[in-house]
Amino acid sequence: MLLCPRQTQGSDTVNKKSTPFAPRLAPWAVCWLLAAALVGVLARPAPSPAVEPAQAAVRQPGEPARTPRETPAAQPLSAGASGDLRIVLKKSAPAEGTPRVGGAASFEAKVYRGEAELSPDAYECRWRSDGGARFLDPAGPFTNTAIFLRPGRERVWVEVVPRSGPSAGLAAVSEPVALDVAQPNFGLAASPAAPLVGEETTVAIRDFPVHDGVEFRWDPLPAHAKLVRVGERSLTFYPTEAKPVAVKVAAMAAGGGKQAAPLGKANIDVVARSYQVTVDNRGLLDTPATVWRDGEGPVAASGVAVGQRVGLRAAVTPTPPNPPLAYAWGLCPGAKAAGGEDTREITASRRETGPCQATVEVRDARGLLLGRGKGEFSVDVSQAELDAAAERAREVDRLVRDGAKAWAEGDPDRAAGEAGQAVRLSPKDAAAVAALDRIARDKGRLDSYLGRAASALAADDFDEASAMLDEAAKVNPKAAAIPAARQAIEARKETLGRIGKFLAQARDKWEAGEVEAALGLAGRAQELDPGHGEAKAARERYVAARDRLIAALKQSAAYLAAKRFDSAAKALDDARAVSPKFKAVAEMEAAIAARKQRAWSLDERLARARDQWNAGDADAALATVSEAAALDPEHQGAAHARKNLALARDNLAKAEERAETALGKGKLDEARSALADAAKINPRHPRIAELQTSVAHRAGRDQRLAALAAEAARRNAAGDLDGALLAISDMQALAPADPAVAAERAKLARARDAVQDALTRTRDFLAARRFDLALAALAEAEKVNTKLPTVAEWRQKVLAEKNRAEAELTTTLGQAAKLAEAKDFDGARRLLDAARDAGPLPPPLAAKAKELERRVAAGRQTQEAARREQDNRGKATISATADADRTARCQELGKQATAKRAAGDHAGAIRDYQALLTLCPDTCQAYNNVGTSLYSLGYTAESLPWFDEAVKCAPKEALYRENAALTRTRLAAPQPPKPGEAGPSCAAAFETAETRRGGGDLAGAAEGYKAVVARCPDFCAAYNNLGLTLHKQGRTPEALPFFEQALRCNPQDNLFKENYELTVKRLRTAEKRP
Repeated sequence: MLLCPRQTQGSDTVNKKSTPFAPRLAPWAVCWLLAAALVGVLARPAPSPAVEPAQAAVRQPGEPARTPRETPAAQPLSAGASGDLRIVLKKSAPAEGTPRVGGAASFEAKVYRGEAELSPDAYECRWRSDGGARFLDPAGPFTNTAIFLRPGRERVWVEVVPRSGPSAGLAAVSEPVALDVAQPNFGLAASPAAPLVGEETTVAIRDFPVHDGVEFRWDPLPAHAKLVRVGERSLTFYPTEAKPVAVKVAAMAAGGGKQAAPLGKANIDVVARSYQVTVDNRGLLDTPATVWRDGEGPVAASGVAVGQRVGLRAAVTPTPPNPPLAYAWGLCPGAKAAGGEDTREITASRRETGPCQATVEVRDARGLLLGRGKGEFSVDVSQAELDAAAERAREVDRLVRDGAKAWAEGDPDRAAGEAGQAVRLSPKDAAAVAALDRIARDKGRLDSYLGRAASALAADDFDEASAMLDEAAKVNPKAAAIPAARQAIEARKETLGRIGKFLAQARDKWEAGEVEAALGLAGRAQELDPGHGEAKAARERYVAARDRLIAALKQSAAYLAAKRFDSAAKALDDARAVSPKFKAVAEMEAAIAARKQRAWSLDERLARARDQWNAGDADAALATVSEAAALDPEHQGAAHARKNLALARDNLAKAEERAETALGKGKLDEARSALADAAKINPRHPRIAELQTSVAHRAGRDQRLAALAAEAARRNAAGDLDGALLAISDMQALAPADPAVAAERAKLARARDAVQDALTRTRDFLAARRFDLALAALAEAEKVNTKLPTVAEWRQKVLAEKNRAEAELTTTLGQAAKLAEAKDFDGARRLLDAARDAGPLPPPLAAKAKELERRVAAGRQTQEAARREQDNRGKATISATADADRTARCQELGKQATAKRAAGDHAGAIRDYQALLTLCPDTCQAYNNVGTSLYSLGYTAESLPWFDEAVKCAPKEALYRENAALTRTRLAAPQPPKPGEAGPSCAAAFETAETRRGGGDLAGAAEGYKAVVARCPDFCAAYNNLGLTLHKQGRTPEALPFFEQALRCNPQDNLFKENYELTVKRLRTAEKRP
């Protein structure tokens, strides 16, 4: 087959791949391929050079021409005639491989003058070789195909002459192209390929590429093959044995003599087959023997018994063509055979059990061994089995007799067993079956009477039990179970008597108040018969009564300890109703009476002390309380009242002294404050009224203070917190020591700070497009004061921005839907990502975005399937385009992630880096940057696997190794405290908490995070990780405030935002669940 490279007019490249020559071609295929190659050569107008063709040594510009070793007969033109013409000859196909005899190669010539290629239309080529090649077109075209006729080295060159002009002589000669031609590749074919012994087989030569000038020489056949005839290109023989027959042939050039080297050789091994010979077992020829089978009795044997005859028959496939056939049989030792007239079928027998192999050899009329066969028959029944059958019959008779004897001796079970064994040995034996039926029927009646007697005994019906035993004795008076049952009746009567005695004693003990003794006697009665109903009920009744008694006494004691005497008495009545003579009931009754009397006396003194205190007599009240405490030193109320009265009296005296001192110094506010403190302690103390009268004349400032207070209230109600705070400051100037004024000013200052903080958060949330959080912050401000105009303005602004954002999101989703309808799923995906990056979507838009995202994902899958199908059609081009797209996308994601990291959006950067690694998993820097972002967010333990992955990706990168080593060091041991510090720094404490969380100590980690935020309130990651730790502990509601605090700490961090939103969503979902 000729190699034809794919070329087009004016193209500069040709496909590198070439199709090698087929190793074996039929003559008609060679002719067809040569004709096709010739048509292809004539049809190409101007083929372009192939990529890296086999090329001869060609003269370069300015290099003197080299003469081939064999110069053509024509004379070269003079320098004036040909100028600097040169010919370049190339082998264009096949690009690789060695041609064989009968194979072909394509060549291409080009004409150059200097460095310029000339048109071939003005010249004609004359193709030349060393004589071992034939050209499709010896003269004319600049492309040609040569067919090689002999092996060895063969040179090909071309002579170029002008088609017209002043001289028709030789214009130029190319350098020769030398090729090594291999021997032809041909083979032999046998028909039939696997002959039977004695069957004629013809071996023919196939796929020899040259038809003229070749003769074939066959090697002699081996001894186990007989030659029939020899043709021009074939040989016929038949094998005499089932062995391989080696057939060899050599192709020689005609007239080359016996010493000439062959053009090629071929051989084939023809494997001869034997005929298929089988031995069929015709089966048993005699009546089957009788054997004994357990469970069935005497049965016909399924196999051959010793001494019985078996038929054997030989068969040959296919039928041999040279009858008559001769059969030679062989049997195993100890077997006998008898044959027919042609010995094809025999009978065999044997006196031993086991398989017996039979062999046969078959030969035809020429004495050739056509094949061997074997079969077998098996003797399965021995003489011992025949003898055992007779012995088993005698055994059945003995078992029937033994069964009748056992019944007469009063042993029904043994009788049934003997009869059953006889039936199992021989189910069809009439005597055994009748004996078993009779014994089974009588045993059933006997068992029925005994069972009914046992049931009556269980119900304590002794008359019925005795009657059933009498009926059983009529069936078999010697049955051993009957006297045993009568003894059981007497024993049961005795047991019931003892149980009645114990129960009567238990009743007496209970009525006497001996609860545990009564319970013990009832237990002994139940031990005699755990199933006895009366004993069981009595014990359960005593246990329940004891439990009620103890519970009532405990309740009464508890009421007594709490001084609830009526409830204690009522609980004691419940205990008395259970057992009035129980000793602990009387003791509890006495204790209640004593405690009740002492409590009445104590309460009377405490009431008198309260009246004395309310009347302003503090000293008398303290003395009375001291008497009450002496009555009951353990009474907490009395001791506490005495302590409080003593402290109040001292504080009252101190407040009055301070008021008197301040009044003396002219400090009326301080005096009023001290008198107010004293009045809070005891407003009726006489000394307070005296001091208040002294201060009254100095109260002129009160009117001014009241006016300022009214102004502050008015401004606060109008939403003017600054004006209200200014009025309170004026009041504090008039009364600097007034704690109420100071408290009011502090309250207003806190309210103003809370409003400013809420407005600041509103501004930040609005900038982050978190309208829900902005509205929540405004709601906090409105809780402080609903009339604040600034809050109303901000609410209108947030709602307007929210409506505008939702309108933009609606427009964006609409555009994304249109892009999805137009099959631009990547554009739709980008718009969806842009919509989500803008902030959380409202529920209606989120549902719409989710549905659109599903459509986009489905469309992208469809496009991906179409793209994969297109890849199968043009894999190389599409693969390059896909790689370029993926590279561009990876670069875009890398730039986007870098920008987010620079802006502090580490969560967004992590998502972009993960998307980049999905597309380009060999981007080592992305692994490192994910770890860096996690580390920056405080996730030290989570960052280590990413640093390790970066090291695996680029082991020689020092930065990646240093990051991994630093992270491991910080995880292994917290940083020591700096000199002069009381404890570890916030960063070190955070690392310690991280280590605990990574090790599974969630409780310890939570405490560590709390310590960090307590010391460093601006440590945002600690709030977030504390929320994560609580969430892992299942304390999601407690985690929400910390997520919110992390978001307040850094509203620009998307990770904090996502954790907060996800937690809110989970809590709302949990509330909606039933």
